Amino acid sequence: MSDTEENPPPPAPLQPPAPQYTPAPQIISFPSNFPVPSAMGCRGDLMSNWEFFKQQWQDYEVATGLDQKNQSIRLATFRSVIGKKCLQIFLNLNCGTEELTINSALKALEDHFLPKRNVVYERYVFIHVSKRPNNPLITMLHWYIDRRDDTRSTSYWYTR
Repeated sequence: MSDTEENPPPPAPLQPPAPQYTPAPQIISFPSNFPVPSAMGCRGDLMSNWEFFKQQWQDYEVATGLDQKNQSIRLATFRSVIGKKCLQIFLNLNCGTEELTINSALKALEDHFLPKRNVVYERYVFIHVSKRPNNPLITMLHWYIDRRDDTRSTSYWYTR
């Protein structure tokens, strides 16, 4: 070899490329042993159906850890659970112009299913029901049977 020729640099050892950080996809897993709330019943006593469904939903959120998730995930899960009829009602409600959250969705449905009641008038009607002109015991039993379910909507309970 001559003095003017340079030796080529030694080849670099083969190294694997540096790993690049890629965020892992968000995987949502729910405990499979906790039952999904039954769909909201839109027939019959809507007030009782809504209160029952809302309680089931709140329990489901806590039990599955859904209450710690993103609002969009919570809202999508809620809309998939409420059932077809209730979803149609929800989509037709005016929920305002602000961003929709699970709390605003629950509030809108609660305002729809739990109408405002005139409690004073309902108490007046409940107390001043005219009695039937028959046997007082039978009349009282008929009156009680007729009014048994009314006490749920009037928020009126006798206290002694």
